[in-house]
Amino acid sequence: MVRVPGDSFNRRVATGAIEVVESIAFPNSLLPPFSMRRFVGHARWEIGGKDFRNLGAHLVEKLRDAGLRPQSRVLDIGSGCGRIAIPLTAILDGEGSYTGIELSAPLVRWCSSHITRRFPKFTFVHSDIGNGHYNPDGKYDAGSYRFPFPDSTFDLLVATSVFTHLLPNDTEHYLSECARVLEPGGQLFASFYFADAPVTSSASGLRLESCWGDNAFVADESDPEAAIGVKPTWLLQQASKLGLELVGSIRRGSWTGGGDGYSGQDVAIFRRT
Repeated sequence: MVRVPGDSFNRRVATGAIEVVESIAFPNSLLPPFSMRRFVGHARWEIGGKDFRNLGAHLVEKLRDAGLRPQSRVLDIGSGCGRIAIPLTAILDGEGSYTGIELSAPLVRWCSSHITRRFPKFTFVHSDIGNGHYNPDGKYDAGSYRFPFPDSTFDLLVATSVFTHLLPNDTEHYLSECARVLEPGGQLFASFYFADAPVTSSASGLRLESCWGDNAFVADESDPEAAIGVKPTWLLQQASKLGLELVGSIRRGSWTGGGDGYSGQDVAIFRRT
């Protein structure tokens, strides 16, 4: 791991140095630039993307619980810089397909030029959706945006670290769009911060202590979309209204210091009825 001083100038210099080293050491690998990996939440200053690769492989393995198979037609909502797409290139076959939808144009351009070029059935769509934390000047409102796909297009939807950045009204709308583009019997694999009351995590340091309406808690009232937790009962009620049935039980994540180690965030898998 690289030790980096705290000021922004040195961080920029360190980021540039890591990217130069990686471009030389891994010239033909599907490894996004370090600055992009940092943007999607990988905090450690490392060369080689071990954390990025390990988390992607972990999530893809968990997708088997939501019916992942070589022939799956996958929609990855908030596809970032290919964390899930890259390991899926080794799983999906000629009958399968992958579509990523992402609000950051630079990330979409990188994935299109590096992943799609080598794997044509992997495509990436830029959707300029507004988000107060990640994309404050976005063109489209998250609470009314229609995913650019026909009804019942996909049999597996993935939304990791998406609902943790959506306000409750936007969460309801995204769930409705998920239900619309998911074929009957298809499944949605989604991660959340579930909380019935304000919570401070000793494990992750996350503090969801400010109430946001009746059903959510945020870490920062001035930047609520930075991190949002929702009441699980409310979330499950909204999903049920839309024909999304919980498969099994909620898998509690390790973010609070508890859980069974299934994943970092809480995970719910839904089946479209």
